[in-house]
Amino acid sequence: PKKYQITDNYKMTCLINERQQMLFAITNCTDKTINLPVSAKFISSENVDFSQKLKLFRVGFVRSRRYGWVADPLFPLNKTLIIAPYYTAWLWVQVDTWNLSADRYKAHLKMQNRSVNINVNVLPIKLPTSWPIDAITWVRTVDQPFKDQSNLRVIADNGITILTGGFQKGGLTGKLMKKYHLRIVLANINPPYTKENVSATLNHLKKLNVDYSDWAVYLEDEPDDNGVIKRVTKAQTIRKIDKNIRFFANPGWCKATTLYTFKQLAPYVDIWCPYIGHLKNPKTLEFLKSTQKPILFYKCDGFLSRNPAMCYNYFRKLPWVALKFKIAGCGFWAFNGSYGDPWTDSDAPGADGDGCDPSVVYPDWSGRGFITTRNLQGFREGMEDIKMLTLIKQKIPQDKYNQLIDEMLFSTSPKSVERIRNRLISILQHNLR
Repeated sequence: PKKYQITDNYKMTCLINERQQMLFAITNCTDKTINLPVSAKFISSENVDFSQKLKLFRVGFVRSRRYGWVADPLFPLNKTLIIAPYYTAWLWVQVDTWNLSADRYKAHLKMQNRSVNINVNVLPIKLPTSWPIDAITWVRTVDQPFKDQSNLRVIADNGITILTGGFQKGGLTGKLMKKYHLRIVLANINPPYTKENVSATLNHLKKLNVDYSDWAVYLEDEPDDNGVIKRVTKAQTIRKIDKNIRFFANPGWCKATTLYTFKQLAPYVDIWCPYIGHLKNPKTLEFLKSTQKPILFYKCDGFLSRNPAMCYNYFRKLPWVALKFKIAGCGFWAFNGSYGDPWTDSDAPGADGDGCDPSVVYPDWSGRGFITTRNLQGFREGMEDIKMLTLIKQKIPQDKYNQLIDEMLFSTSPKSVERIRNRLISILQHNLR
């Protein structure tokens, strides 16, 4: 009831070239299902319509054996919000400030005969248009999903710059890579590693307008002390055939992978992406940096991705870890590809790893498209944080810069994360004066 509402006016502060969101809880207090028409406008102070910059999503729920019903998928809202009796629906409102001018905008939401105003203050602080660090994720390319460019848009808009596949089955081309700012895509060469097979791969990539700088050979997954010589032999054989081919390696778990693996791979690897635990070993990190090759890391706690806290307590922090260790980027397992039913049994026994599905998007009704999630949006916000830190780094003492990173990595609640974001904005505002 309206008399119990505190306000119908809300505030949001944004920078140029980012995406911010606000969440509304709308409860049906009747014993009948209601179909609530929802419309939205987004106008500038001069009454210019920017409604294409405003997106509405309904927050969906999936069933998890560990956490019960979890809010995660974000379904694009198609004009009507259907709310069951005595049920609360969650409306996710996202504002896109890319290429907007600094101004005071107003997002006007109309829900049947009720109006809500969001006053959006876009500050005169322009974030970089490219991602300052790289981010890799593992994508399962089935049924050529990248022929639908909206799927590439989901990847590009949320900070992913390196993919683990896409040329063979995904419909990816060099032209699409450039359009969606993908820096590297990993590929494989089928054994045996003969001149004929290597040439077949190179000819295929050439037809796709993919240059040597656009891709690297994936030296199979998670090399360790037991399997590293197999990867070294593969790299030696391929490089004898074509010295321009680059290699990517992601050395695996610390218990099975020691400095021995890294030293064996070093003459051949052009892009490192070890498991995060190796960064905490000073000797390993020193050795990696001595190779003068780009270093990313990956983490697999996506197995717990249905934990409601993963959005802000894991995915958002991953880019900050890269800054902590002064390396080129971060990564996570995995992007898509459900093992079982992602909607009603997302962590059934027998799935990969410890029995949980780690994907951060859901399949759309066609099975080829991607439905975004809170977790993916959390990762994108972390990548946008790094854009702010890039602008801040030269403006504050190094110890305060390091303190900001540590505070984020030790934060435990959405409120503490938001407080750090506000501090970043305050620092940037102060340096504008």
